[in-house]
Amino acid sequence: MNINLLDILLLLGALQAFVLAIVFLAKRQNLSYIFMAGILVILGLTTANTLLYHFISTSLSNNELLLIVKFLPTELIMLLGPFIYFYCLSIFEKDFKMTPSVWYHFTPVIIDLMPFIFSIIVYFTSIIKIPLQNDWGAYI
Repeated sequence: MNINLLDILLLLGALQAFVLAIVFLAKRQNLSYIFMAGILVILGLTTANTLLYHFISTSLSNNELLLIVKFLPTELIMLLGPFIYFYCLSIFEKDFKMTPSVWYHFTPVIIDLMPFIFSIIVYFTSIIKIPLQNDWGAYI
């Protein structure tokens, strides 16, 4: 396993995002802090995913772990749009509350995650035993 400067920078960036998210969640003075923590967690997961995918694909032959790491945070990046929208809304409107009528902003993420969740359930429950190759996830 080779660790170069880019890997160290990615690791430090992910750790910084997670630490700042914890700081924002600890303050939690208003709703905008929670949305900023969500933005930082999403960015930290995406950065950590890049690093984990690099390490797993080069050093390990665990295909199940590669399948999970390959897709989950890259589809969760779609949460960034609603989180930034609600963050700006909570800053500009002081009486902003999360009501059930605003949850429709998250439906594209749920729809986009359905094939991934279905493929994980099918694979791990062995309903259909599919031989997992390195690029199997590209067909989801």
